[in-house]
Amino acid sequence: KVRGISSPVKLSEKPASIRRPAPELGQHTEEILLELGYNWGQIQRLKDNNVIP
Repeated sequence: KVRGISSPVKLSEKPASIRRPAPELGQHTEEILLELGYNWGQIQRLKDNNVIP
């Protein structure tokens, strides 16, 4: 269990809940870069140069 700040938005009597944890650092980096138009070679160069995890 991890303590955190509760949701500041209150829409009903039922409190907000966190359904899943936050993504790991870099978890979606490749997916986002591909959507931005990078190719796998460019992504690998970024990794090789420690620009992205």
